[in-house]
Amino acid sequence: MSQPSSGIFPKIYLERCSRYRFSYSQCHYCREVCPHDALQLSEQGVELEAGKCANCGLCSSACPTNVFHAAHIPTSKLLQAEKDISVSCLPSQIEAELTVPCLGAIDAVVMSELAQRGIEVTLKGSSHCEECAHAPQGKQILKETLAAVESLCQSMSDDSWIKPRLDNDIKANNGVDRARAGRRQFFRRFLASGVAAAQSNEPLIKHKVLETAVRPAAHYIPQKRKLLSKITKECDSIILNEDVAFTFSVGIVSATEDCSGCEICSRVCPTGALSIHEEDKTWQLHIFGDRCLGCGLCIESCSYNAIELNPIIASAAQDNILHSLYRYRCQSCGRHFVHSDSDLCPVCKDDEESFDAIFN
Repeated sequence: MSQPSSGIFPKIYLERCSRYRFSYSQCHYCREVCPHDALQLSEQGVELEAGKCANCGLCSSACPTNVFHAAHIPTSKLLQAEKDISVSCLPSQIEAELTVPCLGAIDAVVMSELAQRGIEVTLKGSSHCEECAHAPQGKQILKETLAAVESLCQSMSDDSWIKPRLDNDIKANNGVDRARAGRRQFFRRFLASGVAAAQSNEPLIKHKVLETAVRPAAHYIPQKRKLLSKITKECDSIILNEDVAFTFSVGIVSATEDCSGCEICSRVCPTGALSIHEEDKTWQLHIFGDRCLGCGLCIESCSYNAIELNPIIASAAQDNILHSLYRYRCQSCGRHFVHSDSDLCPVCKDDEESFDAIFN
């Protein structure tokens, strides 16, 4: 189901896109970071306009579900490095051992893995950011990546980590901050720590979710999420500030007592982090924390605002119960169900109401 691409344009795996999996999703991470307005979003997912794309690769590093694969970013060569290495951006034309289309296209998890192994990465070309065609987005993403790596280094309390080094200091400016405000605001609407959904100016979902809004697609765990679990394996969980969680595209969701057991959240979850377990008398919503991307798709799909996002990296593959409900047996058809406002399952209840409306 992947969308073919030519040359070095990013390859798009449409079935991984949040908007494809859930047609009501308002995710716009990729579009916000694209400096060239080359991405168009719809209820069907994302489309790339090759005529506008400049191959900067920023969409690849920004997307939490790994929709974009930019083959011209030498991620594998970076991860295979066994000694200190220099990396430059192509627009600067500065010589280095590796060249990337934009320094902001290097993922924060990749930077962290090298830092953990004690390999110093020297980033060359940041002095060119002010005049670069990929600005202001590329410059701001690079700033956030470096800040996130430094924060993770501090959280791990390991002096052996070697943080990446710039050949020129990047200074903030108001224009760059404004360029990222939309994406950050969207992410923060999901956070349970002080920015709960209930405090938003408008509800995340204005109407009951329809079954047809959810498209079936295979679960997929991005390699960078697996790598992050490996890097932080010595800690069961690491509490982050929201900016760092935003940059690493990670989090842990929790469920409230408002959960109705509709199971929409588990159906839209791109990685299978949320799953349903049923026994004779119990319905349970489970989460595997090391699979959660903090994408917020489950929160968007919940009509009851019963799910919240916490800025935490979970490393261990622990199967935790988020919510548990009692299972009833329908007195009419014998089906099991978890809604307790009737002796009938939703199907039989709907049939009974339709019958009454016609004949009474």
